[in-house]
Amino acid sequence: MRIALVAAGTLVVSVVGSPSFAGPAPASAWQGFYAGVFAGEDLTALHIAVPGEVYFDGISGESQMAGALFGYNRRFAPRIVGGIEGDVSAARGGTYFAVTDGTDTIGGSVHPEWGGSFKGRIGYLASPDTLFYATAGGVVAVANYGCEATTGYDCPDRVHQTLYGWPLAGFGAETAIGSGWRFRYEYDVKFLPTLSFDPITVTPMSGTANIALIHDLGGSKAPGDEKFGYAPQTWTGFYAGAGLGHGMWANDFDGSIDGYTWNADGFGSGGVSGGAFGGYLQQFGQFALGVEAGTYWTLGQMDGGVEGMGGFTFAGNGTYGVRARAGIIVTPSTMIYGLVGWVHTDRDFSLHDSDGNLVGDAAFGRDGREFGGGIETWIGRHVSVRAEYSYATFDAPVLGIPSDVLSVKSRVGSGLIGAVYHFGG
Repeated sequence: MRIALVAAGTLVVSVVGSPSFAGPAPASAWQGFYAGVFAGEDLTALHIAVPGEVYFDGISGESQMAGALFGYNRRFAPRIVGGIEGDVSAARGGTYFAVTDGTDTIGGSVHPEWGGSFKGRIGYLASPDTLFYATAGGVVAVANYGCEATTGYDCPDRVHQTLYGWPLAGFGAETAIGSGWRFRYEYDVKFLPTLSFDPITVTPMSGTANIALIHDLGGSKAPGDEKFGYAPQTWTGFYAGAGLGHGMWANDFDGSIDGYTWNADGFGSGGVSGGAFGGYLQQFGQFALGVEAGTYWTLGQMDGGVEGMGGFTFAGNGTYGVRARAGIIVTPSTMIYGLVGWVHTDRDFSLHDSDGNLVGDAAFGRDGREFGGGIETWIGRHVSVRAEYSYATFDAPVLGIPSDVLSVKSRVGSGLIGAVYHFGG
């Protein structure tokens, strides 16, 4: 994040000492064409089914992408900005499985190649420099899939598949960091069409977080008489807040039984998430450091079953953790921050019979590491809003199974937009 800021040129550094927005920092006109580059992280889950017989939600994968974007902003009112945008990116990663007896191996994989999207967005200027927005549109993605084998089995050529998805929906925040330059964080949920491989159907869903460095192509202007927004006397103090968003998770399984070893990356799902948090922040000039604790939940679950026989459910019961935050105050009212911390999650695994009755269940907890970042800006004397993304990893054993029998590595990515109340002032 700091590299992106330095690459943008001159940082926007202002003295935070006025209870109203003083406006000495350069501000985008929020009108006209712009271009930028971005990098992102994507977690995808596939709902697999043989209608009327078998269902499984879901097969998951993880990929990284980088690309370029081009768009147009239109300022419809002093605090309302709309526009359109397109992007294209290359990707790497995917999902795979493999089984080996120590000599021969057979497996399969799905790998993304490139993608693009076209979307509209509408946003609200919390200050002359910082925009919070929602976005919606469509997406195109190209991937290839196939099998790999060292046995006598002859794998066919890999298949390249083009997918067109609707809708894409998301949210983000964008803030000025220098004359004509802006920094952006965005989280998108993408729904791709159901694919039919008779008799199997596959329905993908993904959650993607990206950061972008953007430059106005038509120049920029000073905020002038734009006095709306709020700049606090100081960022120092206690606060509490809550937020809603979306989360995805993926699990990498390594197992060994009867001389065979297998690996699958991965299994997972996703859904609406939310939480509550509180903490303390201390300002040091243009920088801020603090600590925060929170509790979070996700509605999504992984499940599967066979018609007439029963099924299973793997769901989260809650997550809590402690994190440290470090930020740079890029305008009088806005901070870009990073975070790192410890997180604990509780999970529940249950089995059901063909009538849906509970056969048995087991609960277990896992500790992990968390990191991420976001953008936070003040909108009133005691209130700020934030948009952030966190990524957590868990390597601890599951249900007490020895790691040489079953090893599970889990990754959870969550995008959140929240409101924060600051005490004092």
